[in-house]
Amino acid sequence: MKPLQFFLAFFLTCVAFAGCKTEKEPIQYGKDACAHCKMLTMDPRFGAEIITEKGKIFKFDDINCLISFVNDPLNKSANVAETFVIDYSQPQTLIPAKDAFYVYSDLIKSPMASGVAAFATTESRYEQQQNWQGTELTWTELNSKFK
Repeated sequence: MKPLQFFLAFFLTCVAFAGCKTEKEPIQYGKDACAHCKMLTMDPRFGAEIITEKGKIFKFDDINCLISFVNDPLNKSANVAETFVIDYSQPQTLIPAKDAFYVYSDLIKSPMASGVAAFATTESRYEQQQNWQGTELTWTELNSKFK
């Protein structure tokens, strides 16, 4: 192979791999351990996942574990690219954390006692919020609460 052809093939291969993006992957309840507390994920109504800029995936059993993990100085090098949470009203469904609607209540029995549930829509949040007499939170407020 001529040097120019080799360089061109190498360059095109690098460009192809640079465009690859890791996708979120389903949490395997009863198999995946929480990256923060190391407990098995068990309740399909709760959970979270982050994908780093390098494509590494970390899974969590509760939202407060995710926030604690990200804020831990030992994990600062993780460089989070994307954050997902489980939609309480659609178990096992990961949704973007920044777009989710949250409810906090002492009546929510989450795996690590955060008392927080995430929802994809305001309608589904409102429905449960009435049952729990909970407080609405944004992603920013939630991050401040568990820092």
